[in-house]
Amino acid sequence: LSVVNGGLLEATGVYMNEAPEAGYKPKYEVKVSATDEQWQSEIQRTFYIQSRSGQAYGRFHVTVIPKYQNTGAVDIDYYMNPAGSRNLEFDSSKQIP
Repeated sequence: LSVVNGGLLEATGVYMNEAPEAGYKPKYEVKVSATDEQWQSEIQRTFYIQSRSGQAYGRFHVTVIPKYQNTGAVDIDYYMNPAGSRNLEFDSSKQIP
């Protein structure tokens, strides 16, 4: 995963309503061979994201299933605040249908 003009920071806590100010890296990479003892049938990670050179913040949860019905699958659930604030608390009045 990579972000143009921004970065990713793997989340470690449960409370994710404010994105961190610093610590973002331009990419996150996982390499696992099918013969590796650490191989998993599914990988789940949660990240903070900084984009537009710090003008947008968000968070997302990604699930990668490398072998799913003769192909692979990726599921991403995300929340973005395009206003430049690190506040990620959900505001239902601003939800886009």
